[in-house]
Amino acid sequence: MVLGWLARIAIVVAIVGVIGFDGIAIAQVHVRADDAAARAADDAATTWLATHDFTKTVLVARKDAAEDDMTVVAKDVRVLPDGSVTVTVRGHVDTTVARYVPGVKNLTSATSTANRKGSSS
Repeated sequence: MVLGWLARIAIVVAIVGVIGFDGIAIAQVHVRADDAAARAADDAATTWLATHDFTKTVLVARKDAAEDDMTVVAKDVRVLPDGSVTVTVRGHVDTTVARYVPGVKNLTSATSTANRKGSSS
């Protein structure tokens, strides 16, 4: 009888642990996407201000995003007429269970956009 209750408690703790782990992973990918977008846009805008070279601007944005395991494609980098740069980063996290749950599966991907104007400092 004691072993039955102990097994039930262990199962409940395991389920709560997996749900908690997936929840933290999902929250983390969204926070990382916001940070990566801001940093990529800031560095890309600074590069654009210094070089006016779109290829270098995209490469800088990609490098910054890759440091946070995010991706940037060329169409996700836009230079606006005022010299500011908009960068959209995309990221994904592999979860234990959430990726199989309809309605929660889409939370495992994050997209974030940031716009910055370059500084010469």
